Amino acid sequence: MNQMITDDIRRSFLNVIYERIEKGKSTLVIGKIGAGKTTFLEMIQPKKRIISKVCALGSLNYFLISILRKCEYNFAPKINRSAEYLQAICSIKNTAVIIDDVHDLRPYVFRYIKRIMDAKIPVIMTGPPETQVILKENHEDISCRLKVLNLPSIGIENFKSYLPQFEPDTLEVIFGASFGNMWVFNEMCEACFDEIRSLKQKKVSMDIVEKILRKAQ
Repeated sequence: MNQMITDDIRRSFLNVIYERIEKGKSTLVIGKIGAGKTTFLEMIQPKKRIISKVCALGSLNYFLISILRKCEYNFAPKINRSAEYLQAICSIKNTAVIIDDVHDLRPYVFRYIKRIMDAKIPVIMTGPPETQVILKENHEDISCRLKVLNLPSIGIENFKSYLPQFEPDTLEVIFGASFGNMWVFNEMCEACFDEIRSLKQKKVSMDIVEKILRKAQ
């Protein structure tokens, strides 16, 4: 289940990010586990920029080459070429870099991120709430350039219009059992969908939800 929840807060955050992208400015999106940060990143699709989404795990060369390949540069990873890769990235004017779980980056990579920001290439990062403090304490030259957006957890009301297959009160029960963790919530909803498909039913009843919860215990 990969529902794009677009409540008013998320729509307003998207507008803020798009405005900053146009100005070459960067953004940090923070939120608790299960708030939907990764899904929110998938919604970022500026019209005039190529999105270079890179994994926070991996070497410096992997990080830089990932950006270049998204922009159709055919560099092959080689040792001691990071300065050349960085120069090529900074010459690109139609890209925006997205980094999920930025707290997983190796510390020395941030020096390169700063120079990418210096080139007016917008960088959008996500991380848990403590990421803001970590960046301020260890990478103040980066944190001072960031607009911080605190993504709230998704409430059950946001899901009801997206999941009409669930009978009244069933979503509330699943949400309560997941303690608001969206990963757990999604897994339980997927299990409910599998169950109604196997039973050839169209609606998720309370009996089905209770069955799924018993299996999860």
